[in-house]
Amino acid sequence: MTDHPTYSDAVMNLQRYLRRLVIFETDRNIRTVPIDGIFGERTKEALIEYQRTRGLPITGRTEKLTWDTLFAEYERDIRTNDRRMFPDFFPTSPKNYQTEFGEESAFIKILQFILHELRISFDSLPPFEQNGIFDGDTSLAVKEFQRIHMLPITGRVNRDTWNAISDAYNAYARNTY
Repeated sequence: MTDHPTYSDAVMNLQRYLRRLVIFETDRNIRTVPIDGIFGERTKEALIEYQRTRGLPITGRTEKLTWDTLFAEYERDIRTNDRRMFPDFFPTSPKNYQTEFGEESAFIKILQFILHELRISFDSLPPFEQNGIFDGDTSLAVKEFQRIHMLPITGRVNRDTWNAISDAYNAYARNTY
């Protein structure tokens, strides 16, 4: 990441703040938005809904009043609902489980979501599609994560790699959400 925030960084913060309101059940009326740094239609719709439900001018833009209100609510929610630890979704069977190429499961969706979120902290993680399938691009992201964390570089996720991913995500979540 650079030392100077960009438009994309600002949009990612907006998306993060809006997403927290949904994830931690502060506001179920707002659509979940991707944290991708792109001010697309879903982000705009979520922002308009936020403005509408808070009695703010409905502009679809993050002018100062909207930004200040959203950030204050985000900070208040962090203080009130500090849910730091990410639950353990690692499969318990079969014994010695590790991901397989072509595997399609809820666990792979969770893994991809977490790795995508960690790209904010570890900018050397390559981009990949969050499609719920353990494919070559996901494996490349896992390999880079393993390299960074000095784990055996297999490109597959076993218990040790998962624990490192969970620890990294928990550290990220403490500083982000």
